[in-house]
Amino acid sequence: MLYRKEFNSEDMAVVSAKDTKLPYDICIFSDEVENVYFIPYLAVKIDEDSIIPVSIDDEPVILVRDKRIVAFDVVSRWIIKYKDVLMDHWYGLTTDREALNMLNE
Repeated sequence: MLYRKEFNSEDMAVVSAKDTKLPYDICIFSDEVENVYFIPYLAVKIDEDSIIPVSIDDEPVILVRDKRIVAFDVVSRWIIKYKDVLMDHWYGLTTDREALNMLNE
């Protein structure tokens, strides 16, 4: 179950769990996507049918009530580490490819 309207694959770039060493794939967006949260965010892909939005911030938070992410502390540290890259992508300063290359380092 998605916790906002359906995402078109053109709306996001997916950072593979294999590349990040995180337990989940991460979906990154630019500010061109409809932003129902009014802040920069990414989505943690829990499984094929559900993603959970998380803020891109110095103190990341899950943006939906009553949802948990196992190993959120690990995901949170990754967001903080790559905050500048994620924010540049959000604001369109880098392309999907550029951001993915920097996030896979």
